[in-house]
Formats: sequence, C-alpha cells, structure tokens
Amino acid sequence: MKNIPFFLLLLPFCVLYYFLGYIIPREDTIPIFLCFFTLYFLSYFLFKRLSTRQILYAGILFRLLLFFTLPWLSQDFYRFIWDGEVQVLGYSPYEFTPNEFIEGGLSKSFPEAFLLREKMGSLSAKHYTVYPPFNQWLFFVAAWVGKSLFSTALVLRLFILLGEIALFFIAVKLLKKIKSPVKNIGFYFLNPLVIIELTGNLHFEGIMLLFFGGSLLFLYSKRNSFLASVLFSLSVGSKLVTLLFLPLFWRYLNRQKRFIFFGSSFLIIFSLFFFYFKNHDLLHFFNSLSLWFNNFEFNASFFYLIRYLGFQGVGFNIIRIWGLFSPFLIVLIVLVFSLSKKNTSFIPLIKNLLMMATCYFFISTTIHPWYIITLIFIGIFTKYKFPYIWGGLIFLSYATYGNPEFRESSLLLWIEYLIVYSVFLLEVFPVLRKVRFNRFRNR
Repeated sequence: MKNIPFFLLLLPFCVLYYFLGYIIPREDTIPIFLCFFTLYFLSYFLFKRLSTRQILYAGILFRLLLFFTLPWLSQDFYRFIWDGEVQVLGYSPYEFTPNEFIEGGLSKSFPEAFLLREKMGSLSAKHYTVYPPFNQWLFFVAAWVGKSLFSTALVLRLFILLGEIALFFIAVKLLKKIKSPVKNIGFYFLNPLVIIELTGNLHFEGIMLLFFGGSLLFLYSKRNSFLASVLFSLSVGSKLVTLLFLPLFWRYLNRQKRFIFFGSSFLIIFSLFFFYFKNHDLLHFFNSLSLWFNNFEFNASFFYLIRYLGFQGVGFNIIRIWGLFSPFLIVLIVLVFSLSKKNTSFIPLIKNLLMMATCYFFISTTIHPWYIITLIFIGIFTKYKFPYIWGGLIFLSYATYGNPEFRESSLLLWIEYLIVYSVFLLEVFPVLRKVRFNRFRNR
C-alpha cells in the first residue's frame, strides 16, 4: 500500500462519495450502508498512510465532490433556507411558524414558500425555528446572495467548507501544542460521517466546532481570555450544545482570567440572543427547544430503556415525565464534571468535556447522526476511540428512511448501542479489560 500513488489511493473514495451524493436515494438502505461502511473502514487505513498535508488535500477533495449536490439524507436545509428568506423579507425567523406565515397571507412576495414548506416536512412547518442567532445570520446572508434554492444551498455549503478548512489548521495547531499525534486530525477530517453530514447534508456542527476549537486554542495558551470568550460565545450562537461546556472551564482559569472569560461570555451570549429577539420570539424559541425533551425521540439509548419500563409500569410513553426530569439530570452531570479538581490541567479538562458530552447524549431522547460529530472532534485530543466507533455505527439509524412507516429498527438499535457502550466501558474503565483478560487466561 505504501507504493500506491496518492491519487490512486483516493480513487475508490471518490467513486463511493459520488454514488452516495448523486446516485443512491436515501430510501435504498442497503446500497447506502455498503458505500458508507466501506468508506468508514477504508478511511481509517487511509489517514494512517497519509501525511498531514495529504489528509488536508484528500479531505478537501472529498468535500468538493459533494459540493454541487443537494443534501440527500436530511431535509433540514430547507428550513435553513426558509429562515434566511423570511429575514430577507424583513421578518424575524422566530416570529412565525411556516404554517402561520403562509396561512397569515405573508407569503405573497415569497414565491418559493409553498415548495419550501412541503420539502421541510410537516413537523418542521408547524413549529418555530430552533436555530440560534449566529446561524440565522448565515442563513440570511445565503438567502440574500443566492438567487435560487440551489445557489442558496451552495452559499451555505461554502460557509461550512471554509469553516472546516479553518478548523483543520486550528486542530493541528492545538494537537501540536498538547503534544498529541498530529495525524489524529484524520479521525475528523477524513471521517465519512463528518464529510457527509456537514458538507453533504449542510449541518452546522462544523461552524460550531470552528469557534469552539478556536476558543480551546486560546484557553490553552491562557493569553487572551477575552478572544477565547468571543469565539466560545459564537460557538453557542451556532449550536447551543456547547453552552453545557462553559462551567467546566471554571477551575481551569485563574481568578482574573475567569472573570474576563465568564463575564465576557455571558455578555456576548446575552447580546447575541436577546438583541436578535423581539416580542414573543424568545418564548417561541424555547417552546420549540423544549420539544427535544418532551416530544421528539429518535435513536435514543438510555431513554428507550426507560420508555420500555414506563410502558411496563404505567402503560404509556413517559417521555413528558422524562422531559421534566432530564434537565435536572443534565445539570447534575454538568456539575459533577465541572467540580472535578482535574480540570485545572488541559488534558484532563478535555477528557471531562468528552465524558460529559457523551453522558448527555446517552440520556438524550433524540440522537441524530450529526450530533456525534462533536464527540469525534473532542475525541481527537484524547486516547479514546469510542466516538469514532459511534460515528460509524450511528449511520445505522438511516435505515429508518428505508422503512415505509418511518419506524426504527430495534435490532439495529441493539447492535449500535451494545457495541458503543461496550467499547465505552472498556476504554473508560481499564479494570474491565483486565478482568476480561484474566478470565480468558484462567480458562
């Protein structure tokens, strides 16, 4: 394999990405799985073979192959375009649901309104948007620049592509500083899940991680707490999940830098959100956000076990009860990891960030494939490989689209989470590996 030219190494990947992006519809589960898992398996050996510079070139090439396709595995981007177009017309994206906007007669100068509402799906059309302000600004710019659905999607994709390239250099610099293998960036930048979900399906975890990674880089140097807080706040303004990470930095910073970082972060986040909202926009935003705890469920693990016990005990789905309880559990998880005395050093801090985010996803009621990209990114700064394993297995959840009734497969859920939890426990608790080895040796 060492003697194979660089371009020949990339050829099978290009063919598989082309088939995934342009040929195979999302309802054809088996061909999609064959392409994806082949890519996932081969990509591990590819980045081991490549230099850091070659990883960058290969990652950009794979992303460019998907640049001129419309997202095929997710319809979320139609809502992104809707939110942007509404802003171009002078309305707040948080003010109306798409259904309210059309039924209220506001779509007269919005010729694509009915098409977008149909494409985004009935679930999205009847709810207020949940995308934070910085994302909304990107949606607005894309809609203002783009003259059609396709061109608007290309502008959004350009934002993500440029953000991921910048993130590559930030991650490489941080890996060098903490003396971790620089080629670990391959776990992220050549990861098929990352490429398909971000460049392909236009999810904005890449923008969120760009700001979060930049913030980590400045926090590690401990030179500019204010700039670190600006980047961290923009990360929260892109995806709210990074807000959970904020308390973990309390012990890491000294008193003066702690005051600057936390004070600036609160002020900037407040400005991003509250100056963007008007009238009842904030209430609309949090009402839709609460649906992720009280109504929606997809590809969950621990919650599905709780739900099953609920059916056995009380005879109905207890998701609303769980929705009332889970925020307190999340706060408890955040507090446990935030109070760790190990957070005074950077490497233990990163590990705690990974563990806390993993526990959060373990108890969540909805886990879409692109959510795990956050774990994959944080994982490249640690020795843990379970985020990479989960990043491959979570693609099994797309079998739901191949089901005419949009029903999840219990078998695939068991396969996904038995492996993920097993690898997680064996990596996080090394004593389990010793017990397993001793039992095997005694036999």
